[in-house]
Amino acid sequence: MNLKKIPIILFPFFCLAMGLGHSYGQVPLRSQSEVDGYADIPQETIFVHFNASFLFAGEYLYYKVYCMDKNTKNLSDISKIGYVELVGEDGTKVFAQKIRLENGEGEGDFFIPVSVPSGNYKLVAYTSWMENGNGENYFRNDLSILNPYQGNQAAVLEDPRSKDSIANDSIGNPLETETHPQKSVNNLLALDVNGEKFGKRSKVSLSLTSVKDTMAYGTYSLSVRRIDAVAAPKKANTHNFESLYGNPVTTEPEQGTTVFLPELRGELITGKVVQKESGEPVANLNVALSIPGTEYVLKIANTDNNGTYYFNLNEHYSGTHAILQVLGDDREKYRLLPSENPPKWDFSKLKFNSFHITRDMKEMIQERSIYNQIENGYFGVKPDTIKSVPGTAPFNLENAEVYDLDEYVRFPTIRETTLEFISNVYTKKTKNGEEVFQVREADTYLESVFLPLVVVDGFLVQDQLNIINYNARKIKTIRILRDKYIFGQQIYKGIIAMESIDGDYSLNLYGDYAKNIELFKPLPKKNYFHQIYSQENKSEMAHIPDFRYQLLWDPEVKLSKEERSLEFYTSDIPGTYRIELEGFTNKGMPVSKRAQIEVE
Repeated sequence: MNLKKIPIILFPFFCLAMGLGHSYGQVPLRSQSEVDGYADIPQETIFVHFNASFLFAGEYLYYKVYCMDKNTKNLSDISKIGYVELVGEDGTKVFAQKIRLENGEGEGDFFIPVSVPSGNYKLVAYTSWMENGNGENYFRNDLSILNPYQGNQAAVLEDPRSKDSIANDSIGNPLETETHPQKSVNNLLALDVNGEKFGKRSKVSLSLTSVKDTMAYGTYSLSVRRIDAVAAPKKANTHNFESLYGNPVTTEPEQGTTVFLPELRGELITGKVVQKESGEPVANLNVALSIPGTEYVLKIANTDNNGTYYFNLNEHYSGTHAILQVLGDDREKYRLLPSENPPKWDFSKLKFNSFHITRDMKEMIQERSIYNQIENGYFGVKPDTIKSVPGTAPFNLENAEVYDLDEYVRFPTIRETTLEFISNVYTKKTKNGEEVFQVREADTYLESVFLPLVVVDGFLVQDQLNIINYNARKIKTIRILRDKYIFGQQIYKGIIAMESIDGDYSLNLYGDYAKNIELFKPLPKKNYFHQIYSQENKSEMAHIPDFRYQLLWDPEVKLSKEERSLEFYTSDIPGTYRIELEGFTNKGMPVSKRAQIEVE
């Protein structure tokens, strides 16, 4: 969304959303201008393309999320975070995942472990902004799981008294018998295959063609999977997915109404700082957030009049936990209260599909279970890989003086190390008798009234005596920046940034003014494995079994020219395979295409 085009009346609300943000809580609309701004921001809707609505334990659920602007029907650039969950009939969550949305798109996967029982489930997806409504404004689709490795199959055993239930899903639509694919929809794009029948381990070529000039240019996801002759739950497509919502009602707020704000700048973390004795909120305090790691995150926020702090996390990070701490000499007087877990959607009214197994499926279940075990046994030679994403350093240390301690004589402590060979850094005692670091300015030898910012593995060190006395043999490098640095609302005289050898620096300071919290972090993006058979690897692959049901999953199919070609290879499993393309054009037009091939 281009903020330059937002009417003036919207800015109070956008300032609230972008400047303050929220994490898992809600924010009251404090004025009529904020009420008007809320009403004028487009609502969102989500479509999820996923590879199969009937899966075995030991298989992968792959999915692609499309977040749409309900007004324009284009991909939304409002929310930067989406949530995907798999919910059981008893309300149990098999998984809850957070994904990054880039221009309205996100993706993820989930390996179904043998601990998940057979049963009927719902795949649901939403954004925080979508939580403003009647509690039903989220994507949902039935999904059935069969776990042949557990003895109790009561949830999916055929009940002769309710045979009719297998013929309809929870929204009154016939279940999709997988041997009869849906009719392809939308004439903007043509999907062509270079044949109808293929041998095992053969190459299949696809072409995507924009039929009407550039009309079909857009973003899509592609799945090629073997069709099972079972009544699997019907999957939504880009044309009918909104019918799953029924007619959700958007909240009509008044002044004072509490609403969920959109996550406009990435995931958000919030909480409060209160007086330890009285419990009263404390305004205008600095709070630091550190996510340790090789590519660490370090941020400082200031509490508002309600004692609330807010952090926007738009960086990619590797850590699994964050350290929050109140900054300042009086930090022991305060209690830091991180936010609770995100609010739960009420899924109690969901109606689930009734999928059942019969004795006729015994041979199919045994065969598929064996194939899955073999495929999982060879995962090491057919791996997915994490996409490399460069981290964003909190400081620009390009001009820093770098000391690799392995190049020097190792001294017992950091105090001795700085004394012996690190220039322009020394320690001194303050009027209170506290020992601290000092950094000489680059252009003067005068002593600064400001302390340096000291960071170890991304952790902001307040009690500098701990690191002054720290075992220098555990430190890999020390970087020194001698210029003044403003971080948050604090002025520092230089930066001392240290990296430990094992990346495990920590201090036992997690008291009332500091907390170590576990992060609900977004999934990393992956490069999904594409099997290739060629003359070069023919002998190498000859002895590796190939029992893939999923021949291809590509969540990032971009069409930016009139025609695009793709290819994949068949496996050793004969049968009918469905080629399924879903997505949206650059102008928000839905595209849903199907084709079939036979593998003999």
